Amino acid sequence: MLEQREAHDSGQTVSLEELNAMGVQYQRLDGSEEENLAAISALCKEREYMTRDDITISPTLIPDYEEKIKSFFVEHIHEDEEVRMKNPYDEQQTQILARISNNVVKLNETLLEVNQKIEEINEMNSDLVAFSNIWNHYQRNASLYLASTNSIEPSMVTKRQP
Repeated sequence: MLEQREAHDSGQTVSLEELNAMGVQYQRLDGSEEENLAAISALCKEREYMTRDDITISPTLIPDYEEKIKSFFVEHIHEDEEVRMKNPYDEQQTQILARISNNVVKLNETLLEVNQKIEEINEMNSDLVAFSNIWNHYQRNASLYLASTNSIEPSMVTKRQP
């Protein structure tokens, strides 16, 4: 089966006049972005288009791209006219999306490392709290023992050490 996206040639040359006679209008826009957008806007005004949709067809932007792209190669009819043009920024957008995706992966890796360090700090803090509680209990018990054996004055038992 022929891959529809591959270049193919029926061997029959069709002139622009023949296309026009069939109702197909062909126009190639090779200007700058501003010039091309101006030409598209002029076409929309001339043809009295009330709205237009700009759709970027790209494997990086469309889920299930391979399945959805097949619908473009099956003959079908639209109620409204349809204009197609190649996105001149598709390659740049693909590169930018790839960079963003790579940066998200790196960010996730970094966040995992940060979370691991926070868990380690929390565990150390938990150990410090336990040690502090043990020390406070020891200090209180030692003070009570010394007070009960008259080894220190009772007023020192109630004083808290900083």
